[in-house]
Amino acid sequence: MYANKVSAFNSIKYALTVMFSRPGFESAIEAWRYRTRHNNTMYDIYDGQFWNEFKDRDGNLFTSQARSLLFTLNVDWFQSSKRTVYSVGAVYLTINNLPRSIRYKKENIILVCVIPGPREPKDMQINNYLQVLVKDLKELYYGDFFTCTAESPNAPVQVRAGDWDFRPRWINH
Repeated sequence: MYANKVSAFNSIKYALTVMFSRPGFESAIEAWRYRTRHNNTMYDIYDGQFWNEFKDRDGNLFTSQARSLLFTLNVDWFQSSKRTVYSVGAVYLTINNLPRSIRYKKENIILVCVIPGPREPKDMQINNYLQVLVKDLKELYYGDFFTCTAESPNAPVQVRAGDWDFRPRWINH
């Protein structure tokens, strides 16, 4: 008999609601559109080919609409104690639309879930932890999320999101 493991989960939609309520966040995620471009030089992820080719479900350029966020999914494992071997996993999203100078600040990172140890789960086991994440990402990708923002406090606006590293795995899930 095995004990059930408890994993903490943070709703992506709730985290985005909090982020969009901060003054300046909405303009920060759109700043990449107004950057100075240099021929054949890539300075950030949004200078890459894929950023300019990622399509929405209708075949349109995903980032052509305002508030269309592109995430990177990160999973990091760490030892929670110096005395015992016990790995804990952190699953978090970074918002690639943000300028690199603020992209990795703690207030701009979404901690999705914490996966308990004592060791890293196998691929099939990790799917159990990611089910809620997949559900949220699908709803965000299809544009099923509206929230008020600091710039639009009285009228909810549509927010869309995708994770291009993870999308091929969850889009048909």
